[in-house]
Amino acid sequence: MSAKRFILVGSLLLGAVSACAAQSTPAETPPATQPAEDLPSAEAVLERFVEVTGGREAWERIESRRMTGTLDFVGMGVKAEITAIEAPGQRMLVILDIAGAGKVEEGCDGAVAWTRSLMNGPHIAEDEEKAFRLRMATFNEHLHWREMFTEVACVGTEMVDDKPCYKLVLTPPVGQPDTCYYDQETGLRVRWDFSLPSPMGVIPVQIYQGDYREVDGVRIPHRTVQHILGQKRVLTFTNVEQNIDLPDGCFELPNDIAALRKKCQRQTVITETTDGETPSDAPPAPRPH
Repeated sequence: MSAKRFILVGSLLLGAVSACAAQSTPAETPPATQPAEDLPSAEAVLERFVEVTGGREAWERIESRRMTGTLDFVGMGVKAEITAIEAPGQRMLVILDIAGAGKVEEGCDGAVAWTRSLMNGPHIAEDEEKAFRLRMATFNEHLHWREMFTEVACVGTEMVDDKPCYKLVLTPPVGQPDTCYYDQETGLRVRWDFSLPSPMGVIPVQIYQGDYREVDGVRIPHRTVQHILGQKRVLTFTNVEQNIDLPDGCFELPNDIAALRKKCQRQTVITETTDGETPSDAPPAPRPH
C-alpha cells in the first residue's frame, strides 16, 4: 500500500455495510481556476510525489509490506481491525475483522482478484472490476504510473482543506479516469476521487490522505478519510512493517474462491462449446474414415 490510495480498504465493505448507507456523495469542490499555461505537467507532479516521499531508489528497495490498524465507520458505532499485506507481482491480501459481523477479505494473487464475506460469500472480479482491482494491487503503484495510465493531464488547481492543489486526471486503459490532488507546497497527494466498479454497479468514492510518516526511508500516509455512499470512514494505520518475511501461501486463493474459479471456467467451456467453438484444451475431433 505504500502511498497507495487505500481502495483496498475503502471498497472492501461496500457489500457488508451498504444497506446502512445513504445514497449521497460529498459536495463538489470549486472548479479549477489557474490558467493552463501556468500549470506544471502531470508528469512533473507525479514524479515530484515520488521524490518528496523518499525517492525512486528508496521505494525500489521495499519488497514487501504489512500494515495494521483500524477502520472507523463514523456515526455508526462500528469499528474494524485491519491487516493489509502486499508484495510485487500484484499480490495483496486485506483482512477486515468487524466486531459482531465477522471477517471481510479481499485479495489478489497476480491473476485473480477476489473478495469474500459471510454476508456476500465468495466473489471473483471480472471485466472492468478486475482491471481496476489488479491496478490497485500494483505494489508501490506511484512508481508505475506510466504503465498504469494511458493518459495523464494536469487540468487546473483546486483548494483541498484550504490548501492550493494541482488537479490531475489519470486515464487507465480500462475504466473511468481517476482524479488526484497534489499539495502545491509539499508535493504530497492529499485527495483522490474515482469511480469504483463493483457488483453493485459503479460507485463514486472520495478519499483524503494525510499524516505522512517516514518508514524505512519512505513516507507513507497513516490516515485516510473515505467518503463512500454517504458514509464517512476513517482509516488509521498504527503499525507499518516493510521488507519482512511474509507467511507462506498468504496470497494463495482460499478454497471457496478456487472452487468458484473452477466453476466459472467450466461454465465458460460449456458456453464456448454451445456456441460452436472447440475449447482450447479439448482433444481434436476424430477424422472421418
